[in-house]
Amino acid sequence: MAYTVLARKWRPTGFEDFVGQEAVAKTLKNAIETGRVAHAYLFAGERGTGKTSMVRVFAKALNCEKGPTGQPCNQCPLCRDIQEGRDMDVLEIDGASYRKVEEISEILKNVGYRPARARYKIYIIDEVHMLSEHAFNALLKTLEEPPPHVKFIFATTEPEELLDTIKSRCQRFDFRKISTEAIAKRLRHICDAEKIEADDRALLAIAKNARGGMRDALTILDQIVSFSTGKIIAESVNTVLGLPTEERVSQLMDAVISKDFSSCLKSLDALINEGKDPLDVLAQLVDYARDLMVLKAGGPSGASMGVQIEGIKSAAAQAQRLSIEHLVYMIQIFSEARKRARERAQGRVAAEVALIKAAQFGEVGDIQDLLQRLEEMDARMGAAPRVAQPAGAYRASTQPAPSPTANTDVQTPPAPQPSNEAPPVEAEPPEAAAPQPPAPPKVAPDVPLTTEVARGAWPDVVLKVKLAKARIGLWLSRAEFEKVEGTRLTVALPPNMVSFEREQLENQEHRQLIEACASEVLGRPVSVAYVTGRNSANNSKPEEVPQEAPSPPPRHDDAYSDPVVKKALELFDGRVLNIEEK
Repeated sequence: MAYTVLARKWRPTGFEDFVGQEAVAKTLKNAIETGRVAHAYLFAGERGTGKTSMVRVFAKALNCEKGPTGQPCNQCPLCRDIQEGRDMDVLEIDGASYRKVEEISEILKNVGYRPARARYKIYIIDEVHMLSEHAFNALLKTLEEPPPHVKFIFATTEPEELLDTIKSRCQRFDFRKISTEAIAKRLRHICDAEKIEADDRALLAIAKNARGGMRDALTILDQIVSFSTGKIIAESVNTVLGLPTEERVSQLMDAVISKDFSSCLKSLDALINEGKDPLDVLAQLVDYARDLMVLKAGGPSGASMGVQIEGIKSAAAQAQRLSIEHLVYMIQIFSEARKRARERAQGRVAAEVALIKAAQFGEVGDIQDLLQRLEEMDARMGAAPRVAQPAGAYRASTQPAPSPTANTDVQTPPAPQPSNEAPPVEAEPPEAAAPQPPAPPKVAPDVPLTTEVARGAWPDVVLKVKLAKARIGLWLSRAEFEKVEGTRLTVALPPNMVSFEREQLENQEHRQLIEACASEVLGRPVSVAYVTGRNSANNSKPEEVPQEAPSPPPRHDDAYSDPVVKKALELFDGRVLNIEEK
C-alpha cells in the first residue's frame, strides 16, 4: 500500500479530535444536536489550523446515516466518502480555480436539485477570497436564501479580502493559532501511537517551528522521521530545518550582552559558514529575546512560553543581566533587520548591523534617565546660563523658569565670585526672557499677505519648524516657496525628493505643525499646499524666468534638442544661459 503522510493519517475525524479549536468544535456540535444549523458558515484562520478538517467533520455530522449527530460514526459509506473527499453531494471547490462568474453560475445551476443520496448538499469553497467581485455578486442571492437541502461552507486565510455583503450572510468562526504546548502534546500522542522514539526537546522544537499550525508540525515530524535512523533528538530537528541550535543562539546572545563586537561577528560568520540563513538566525534571535523578556517580566515558563526546559536556567541568568527596555529594543532591532533583509536580500549585512546596534544599547542609555539627570543638574546649577540659547528658550516656554532669587541662592555657595557684579548682571536676562510670548509675528496682522511678503518670511517659518522638529524642518528647507492665494501658501517640493520624506511632510501631524509655525510667523491663520518640482510651478510663475537671458540663436536650436543636454537640464533643474562654440 502507498504510504500515507502523518498530516493526512492523523487528520481529525470527529469534533473531539481538534486541538486548539475546542470552542469552534463545541459550537458546531451543539448547533447540530439542537437543530440550529445555519445555511452558510465562514471558517477563517491561518493555514494548518484545521479549517478544511472541520468542514469535513461538520459535513459528516450532517449527512451521517445515524445523524444528524454530534458524533459521526465514520463507518457508514457516506462518512467514509466524505472523509476521503469523493462524495458527490459534498462538493469541494477551489476558489482560485473557479473564480470567474461563469464558473460560479454553472455551479449554482445545480443548487435546486436535491442531493443524490445524502441528507444535505454541501458546497465547500476553499480560499473563497480568490473569487472575483462578479462571482461574489452572482453568489449573493443564493447564499442568502438557499434551498433547505443546501449548506454553504467557506474557508479562507484572508477574511479581510471578502466583501462585507458575503460576511454578513455567514456565521463566522475564527481558527486561532495553536499553542506550542498543545502542539507538542499532540505530537507526543502521535509518536506514541506510531511507535516513534522522540525526546521532549525535539518535539518542542518542532512545535515551536510550526508557528501555530498543526499540519506544519506533522509535516516537519514526517520529515524528521525520514532523516533520523534512531531516536529523534533536537539536533536532528535543527539540522533538517537549517536552524542554529539553542546553545549557539545563547552564545550569540552572551556576546551581545557582554558588548563583545568581535565575538558577535565571529559567531554569526560561523553560523553562516555552516549554511545557516541569516534570516533564520534573526528569527531565532527574536524568539530568544522574547523568551528572555517573558522570564524577566515574571511571565510563564517552560513549554508554555516556548523555552526548552534545559535552557531555562541559563536563560534566566541572561535575563538578570538585561533590562526590560534593552530586551524590547533587541526584539525591535532584530525584527526590523529581518524585514529589511527579506526585502533587500542583504541578510548578512542586516544581521551584522542588528547585532552591533543591540550590543551598543548600554552606551546610549535610557533617555528618561538622561532627561531626569539634566533636570536635576538644572535645579542644582540654575537655568540662567541656558536661557540665552534656543534650546533654553524652548524649555522656558514649556516649563516655568526658576525665579532669579532662587538661582542666586543656589549658585552662591559654589561660586568663587571673583567680582561681585557678575552674578546680578547674568541673573537679569532670565527675568526679561521669562514672559510667555516667545516672539512677535514676523508679519503684522494688518499687513496684506502677498507673495513677496510671505516669501520674505518663509525662512523664519522653516527655522521655527526646525526648532520644533529638526528632521521635518530639514526636509522643508529643501522646498521652494511659490506663491500665496488668499491664506494658502503654495510650496514646491523637489522632483527628486524621496517618497518617504514627501509622505512625512504631507502627514497630518507634521502638516499641522508647519501650518501652526507659518500662522505664528505671518500673524494670521494660513494653510500649506504642496506641488511637485519647478516644472509644475513654471506656468504659474512666469515672472521668475530671468528677463536678461537672451533666447538662443536659431542656428543653435539643435543643441537644445540634444538628449544629453535635455537630461542634464532635467537632472540639475537648470537652464541654458549661453552656448560657446569650440
